[in-house]
Amino acid sequence: MAAASMLILYWLDGLGILVVSGVLSGLGAGMVQPELNSLAVLLAREERRGLANSTFLMAMDLGCATGAVLLGVMADRTGLGAVFLVAAGLTFAALIAYLVMHGRSLLRPSAASETG
Repeated sequence: MAAASMLILYWLDGLGILVVSGVLSGLGAGMVQPELNSLAVLLAREERRGLANSTFLMAMDLGCATGAVLLGVMADRTGLGAVFLVAAGLTFAALIAYLVMHGRSLLRPSAASETG
């Protein structure tokens, strides 16, 4: 949804499209961020879960700060359209990386469906 939001912003031609893009962006972030945070915490050993949580949140903050600066420089040099295309591409690449690393568990039947 976040990638779709960025692509919609690329073709922005009015307030309605801006609202649709904002809704998609909010829904995408609202679904993905808690899921990735949970994944980071659950993959850590029990005694290191607090560290996993703080590391995840620190990485999110660092990514937001770094991305804002780099995409701001890009916007200055190439215009906003290119920024939204690059952001959509990066978001899509992150989805592909997630599916490659964790997608196998999504394709396996759940333990509940196997037992009952």
